[in-house]
Amino acid sequence: MIGSAIHEILQTLQAAHLYRKLSLGTGVSFVDNDYLGLSTHTRLIEAGKRALDLYGAGSKGSRLLGGHSHLFESVEEAVARFFGAPAALLFSTGYLANLAAVGVLAEVCESVVSDEKNHASIIDAIRLSRLPKTIVSHLLWDPIAQQKGALFVSESLFSMDGDLAPVETIVRAAEASGGFALIDEAHAAGVFGEQGEGLLPRRHNWDAVAKVVTFGKAFGVGGAALCGSRRFIDLVLNRARPFIFTTAPPPVVVAMIGEALKVVRAEPWRRTELRDRAQWVRHLWEKLPGSPLPAPKTPLEWESPILPFRVCGADRVLRFCENVRESGLEIRAIRTPTVAEGEERLRVSLNLRVSRDNTETMAEMLRDLWTEFLLREQILE
Repeated sequence: MIGSAIHEILQTLQAAHLYRKLSLGTGVSFVDNDYLGLSTHTRLIEAGKRALDLYGAGSKGSRLLGGHSHLFESVEEAVARFFGAPAALLFSTGYLANLAAVGVLAEVCESVVSDEKNHASIIDAIRLSRLPKTIVSHLLWDPIAQQKGALFVSESLFSMDGDLAPVETIVRAAEASGGFALIDEAHAAGVFGEQGEGLLPRRHNWDAVAKVVTFGKAFGVGGAALCGSRRFIDLVLNRARPFIFTTAPPPVVVAMIGEALKVVRAEPWRRTELRDRAQWVRHLWEKLPGSPLPAPKTPLEWESPILPFRVCGADRVLRFCENVRESGLEIRAIRTPTVAEGEERLRVSLNLRVSRDNTETMAEMLRDLWTEFLLREQILE
């Protein structure tokens, strides 16, 4: 019975063009989130080697049961300084960090307000919290200031649309209503800000706000951290099950996070180059037939490295994706449930492991492939 039910689910996914499988990249990659190209940086690799020699492969337990060390303390202090926060706490993943933050804040907040396009870890955290929820239409946060004692949750740079939340509006709403703002900077940290600290300003009232940062994207490593007031971090340490009952991140990862912070601060040209490439590609695509790339809503969005090249229809986006792969480019199709039905797209992710020349070639190739694809689709119709 169970085996038949599993088989039926898989068949349904295949019929709807939603079946997924793991595949190895075969072309020039614009898929991953290694925006600054730090995953192969010599300084990070050497820091990891030193940590392996000093601490071994694993952390041996949770932070409260043998997994803690001076390395964690020093790197958490460096994370807090980098992001301008009073304190920070490391996690193995951003998913766990969001589960932890929303879980403990559910004890002190009366409800939760969330952007409709927040990513899966936020959605799951809210479901587990069992708080009454209000879902805000994407980016339309102005009317929500009257919700007293609420938790306001949003990504700052949205992972699938590449657009930016009105972070200061959300924080002001939290402060004015006696609530709390949780800003997920997973894709903005390292890319935006004067030193790569993200879109949340460094100077504000940390008693009413916290942020999630991840180190497996622009920082090129892995793991994540919660940044906030000392009291908030103490509450997470004492009450958050995803922290208390999870083995600590391996020391090698923690050491590379510490080094990545130094590299991002010391090499600002990486942020400048990435954002310059984003502007160039967007200008090239802004007048494409069918408008596959939405126009930026703010000047800063021109610099987002996430480019949602929309090809609506699950079967249609897969066909176009195959054309792209045959041309030597590695760009993946994004379908429901990651995005809503009818909003399918190729998610083009710019990164500095690819040369500027190859980035420009990709943009020109995708422009030409799109024009040819539209013509073929019209003929087929």
